Amino acid sequence: MKQIFEALKKLLREVRREKHSIRSVLLEGVFWRLLIIEAIILIWSMIDLWINEEPTVGELLRYGLRLGILSTLVLAFIVITLGGFLAKRIIDPMEKIAAANRQLKDKEQTAMEIPISKEAPKEIREIIASRTHMLRSIFQVSDERLKMVQFLRDTFGRYYSDKILDEILDAKEPQKLGGKRETLTMLMSDIRGFTTLSQSLPPEELVKLLNRYLGEMTQIILHYDGIIDEFIGDAILAFFGMNENEADHASRAAACAIAMQNALVKLTQELENEGFPPIEMGIGINTGSVIIGNIGSPARMKFGIVGAAINATARIESNTIGGQILIGQSTYDLIQDQARTEFKYALHAKGMKEPIEIYSLVGIGGDAPLNLHRRTGPAATIEFPVPFDYWEVREKEIIGNPRSGQAKWANSQAFRVSIDETLPPMSNLRIRFKQAFKQHAFEDIYAKVIFESSEGSPSVPILRITAMSPRDRQFMNRLLDSATSQGMASSEAPTENTEN
Repeated sequence: MKQIFEALKKLLREVRREKHSIRSVLLEGVFWRLLIIEAIILIWSMIDLWINEEPTVGELLRYGLRLGILSTLVLAFIVITLGGFLAKRIIDPMEKIAAANRQLKDKEQTAMEIPISKEAPKEIREIIASRTHMLRSIFQVSDERLKMVQFLRDTFGRYYSDKILDEILDAKEPQKLGGKRETLTMLMSDIRGFTTLSQSLPPEELVKLLNRYLGEMTQIILHYDGIIDEFIGDAILAFFGMNENEADHASRAAACAIAMQNALVKLTQELENEGFPPIEMGIGINTGSVIIGNIGSPARMKFGIVGAAINATARIESNTIGGQILIGQSTYDLIQDQARTEFKYALHAKGMKEPIEIYSLVGIGGDAPLNLHRRTGPAATIEFPVPFDYWEVREKEIIGNPRSGQAKWANSQAFRVSIDETLPPMSNLRIRFKQAFKQHAFEDIYAKVIFESSEGSPSVPILRITAMSPRDRQFMNRLLDSATSQGMASSEAPTENTEN
């Protein structure tokens, strides 16, 4: 008797603890219905006894008590035995299904199989079998989708940055043309004198060199959380600040540019040891409002950026010399507390109504300060009394007729010359020497005016070499190395002014 009551109490505790579960619904339904039936039988039996046999009140109460005890025992027995039967055949299998579904919700694929007793009803076994088949199909499709997404990431990740891929692959709707306006910081880099370089190398070697260069620069841009919009030959266009919460996009772009220039110094040394000509890079940075989104046509589109700020970035970059980083006023305003610059000047660029104020960036502070490393060559400066013709270069086009000048001194990076006209700073020139120097005939050399002094009249500018054939550079380096070793370096070596 005691065991029956203990089992009944345990059953009732489980029913109360798991309200609205299949266990509580079934057992409560059985218990209350049996209780009502036994109450009806008890009351009917006492009424029948009262009418037919006319017992005394005491006899009626004793009869009712005996019948009540018997009914309670019968109720307890039925509930316990039926509860166990239902639990084994129906409740336990259904609870296992529910538990497995909860595991699936937590992304545990191990819950696909549900072990149940063979005594479970056929319908429940069919539910489990259908569920298993359905889940296998879903997981197969899901695995295939994940493999496809990973394949797309592995394949197109070589062409697009992770952020752009996330924007495309995670989209809940098909990609449409259009975009949104955001303020971003653009970075554009370009190898100086790439045309000359490409003419001096076989195509296979040029591609090998270019891939090493782009691979090195790509890793640095991604390290600073930049997004590469595209490679344009040897040029890179990247942007920073795609997400609205990236308030440090200007400082990251500046640090990235310095890291790129410093990495190129090391890469160039490695390439020269392997027999490749040295390469130099100019970088322009600008901050402005652009449209970012899908550009093109419904048949073929590209996720990228458009806007006047990109054109300004290109103009700034085109005025750089090798190893230099120029930043626009809008970028400088955002990082002026951290930036270290050499000089500032106004750039009158084609297509721009107003001149662009630009700064030469040489370092940036912050949590991880960086300084720009200079690529060093032979230290000597030699006499170089060679006359030359020169043409002005605008937008990569040769302008006007040749004019004459006279070189005076030269080092590994620049010429000091005498010219009969005043050239504005940052002018691009093509130089063609009229005669050989020490029996060496030079090819065309490209240079930029970076300094203008006033040593009487006419003015004497410094022309910074931006492109020189590998053969000419090797010849100059041999001369300069010889001058250094023999102590022939001139005391009148030209110096680059840091302010314009």
